[in-house]
Amino acid sequence: MTTILTNKGLMAFWAIHDAGSKAGDEKALELFESAKFICADNAYFIDALFPNRGNASLGLLHDETGLECFVNHVHLEDFCDSGERLETALRICAVMEEKWFESAYGVNTLRQIVSYDDNSCVYRCHVVREGQSWVSANLHSYQELMVVIDSTRSNVSSLGTAVERGLNEPSKET
Repeated sequence: MTTILTNKGLMAFWAIHDAGSKAGDEKALELFESAKFICADNAYFIDALFPNRGNASLGLLHDETGLECFVNHVHLEDFCDSGERLETALRICAVMEEKWFESAYGVNTLRQIVSYDDNSCVYRCHVVREGQSWVSANLHSYQELMVVIDSTRSNVSSLGTAVERGLNEPSKET
């Protein structure tokens, strides 16, 4: 099952933009299409991003969720023009959901987070753990546009379908 939650800002954005109109930046997608998940220090990482972790550790980032979000993040402005960032981030979500369930770790729930404003679009992901969270449960408290996608193994292809249709019905289980 895939649960997609958004805040009101993103709903307004979709009302005035055609979210399904762009294919997404191929350079950013290539990075993720060739990626796989790995496990280190009881945390799960996207292998292509893991070498950029620097000195990040559980000791510095308090918990596995913080460590995963620190390592597993990409600023889409490094890859895309501003008009393509949100669409590309959503396509990355669909690709990484599929990669997650292809991995040995896919028995866990994967949370993917996309934040977007006029200057930046950031993709992050982590495993859902009790007592740990990267984002507030109140997505409406954020000024930037937010999408939080929780994916469990019961329905692997639903996110890709939602992205293809332009996420016309966000904040609903698909």
